[in-house]
Amino acid sequence: MFYFPKDSPKRGTVSDFQEWVWAKHDKKMQEWLWYRQHPEMRSGRRQEEDKENLFRMAYSKLHHDKVRIASNVLQEIQRINIQKSPWKVVYKDIHDDKPKNNSLNSKSLYVDDNPLRGCPDIVFENQISREILIVETKIIFVPLDMIPEETYPNIRAQLWCYSKMGFWEEINDDLVSMVVNFWDVTLKNYRISRIWKRSDDNLNKECSDWFNAYQNLRTT
Repeated sequence: MFYFPKDSPKRGTVSDFQEWVWAKHDKKMQEWLWYRQHPEMRSGRRQEEDKENLFRMAYSKLHHDKVRIASNVLQEIQRINIQKSPWKVVYKDIHDDKPKNNSLNSKSLYVDDNPLRGCPDIVFENQISREILIVETKIIFVPLDMIPEETYPNIRAQLWCYSKMGFWEEINDDLVSMVVNFWDVTLKNYRISRIWKRSDDNLNKECSDWFNAYQNLRTT
């Protein structure tokens, strides 16, 4: 099984954890992660590399305008006029190549005695009810109508982690919601996932079990 060594800068991040969950459920992901760590072995993978380049270009365009896009998601699922709503952006990931200085730490999730670190895409807070909505944006190659209503295991794990960091970690579970906005690679079509609550017992059981296994990974 693929894992990041203890001295890797990715070890103990939400990104690493969700990729590990993905690899547990998808053998192709295991291969992709291995090749990413061993670029000298990537000959003959031109098609995969072209796909990765296409993804990176779309990803860059999408996250350049992430606040507006996430606001549209909020407006659609809340059925509100975003210009007149009490919802405000309280966190956004920078998504550039510079060292992260806005990474969040969890107070309840630890890896190798260090707090789990992560950067949600966009987090909204309702200034009246104090509800929190975490919006994660994904570009995906499969047809949008093939995405399961429950999304994918690694994405559920990612959202669960993001709900347990930041100032919202300490508020009532029923006030914290998470949603994913899936886009196709053309950036012309999108689909919004089901909305998860941090109080969801099934989600907590599933992700807690995964995280406990991740914490106990061999790291040497």
